[in-house]
Amino acid sequence: MDERALADRKFRALLESAPDSIVIVDREGRIAIVNQQVEQMFGYGRDELIGQPVEILVPERFRAPHVADRDGYIASPRTRPMGAGLELFARRKDGSELPVEISLSPLQDPDGMLVTSIVRDVSDRKRVEGQLREAARELQLSNAELEELQQLREEWTSVIAHDIRQPVAAISFYAQALALTAAADEALQRIQPRVESIVDATQQLDRMISDLLDVTRLGAGRLAIERVRVDLMALLERVIERFSRDGDHPIELRSLGGVSSVDADPGRLEQILENLISNALKYRELNTRVVVAARHRDNEIEVAVTNSGAGISAAELPGLFTRFYRTASANRNGAPGLGLGLYITRELVQAHGGRVWVESLPGQQTTFGFTLPVHT
Repeated sequence: MDERALADRKFRALLESAPDSIVIVDREGRIAIVNQQVEQMFGYGRDELIGQPVEILVPERFRAPHVADRDGYIASPRTRPMGAGLELFARRKDGSELPVEISLSPLQDPDGMLVTSIVRDVSDRKRVEGQLREAARELQLSNAELEELQQLREEWTSVIAHDIRQPVAAISFYAQALALTAAADEALQRIQPRVESIVDATQQLDRMISDLLDVTRLGAGRLAIERVRVDLMALLERVIERFSRDGDHPIELRSLGGVSSVDADPGRLEQILENLISNALKYRELNTRVVVAARHRDNEIEVAVTNSGAGISAAELPGLFTRFYRTASANRNGAPGLGLGLYITRELVQAHGGRVWVESLPGQQTTFGFTLPVHT
């Protein structure tokens, strides 16, 4: 299999893994490629769409102007949203319609230019917007109505976060596709580091979105914790190994005796550890290692994460576990993040029945620690 065929195969695999419906059309407006999400969204089989005018997915009342708009885009292609400021609708095979957002981008192909359309179903957002507008009309709200409005706000946050995550995933998808193309073409290999930077940035943005969703659930008391028996040392080794695999991250694991299993939600415990270790790595002094230590004390297991570095001033310590708090050094150095990681960590530890603390010697070291109940 030659390099072009291999790159094409990988591109199609990425296309199928994309979270959005993707429709690629040729210069004549005929559908050339679709992914499986298109089949699920519109109810057509792939064979029913390939070769058909893209207007098959457009409601009949919009088809004539759509042809003119399509020709205009072919004449002046650029990456942009379709119908900015307008409400867009798509048509399923059964004739029903759904509100959508569509992003357009040109795609150069050896056989000519193609147009990529990323189609996103925004039915949930429209429904929640309608409910919020209705709620805003009420000037006098009872306690029950206030609770309902709070639930709507939480749902709205969730929908918006979901809608933001979709284009972030699309950017990541295209960046990975570009990386594959660059790897197969020596002339493009010089852009490989820049493409990897795009992928890293989308991963950071995805983590921020996850933090916002967690904060919303925590504020509403709806973050589920499912406790099971967890082998703490095995989990610590797994998390540290993943950090080491992703880069040059010197981390030392110490067991100070008697460490046993804990009662915890494995996914949330992993999130706690990742937050504390990533913070320690971010602010450590160059050429020093982060130390993760665990010990059994009374009926608890203590875990402490220590780094050597500038430390944290005593004036800043009380605010570290509050929402959206960022230290002066984080703001000064432009460190990524929303200031939510430590707040989420504290809430998760407390939800497990544990406690969290911080100790810092400015100019020397900082230790973040937490406890969890021993499994019984």
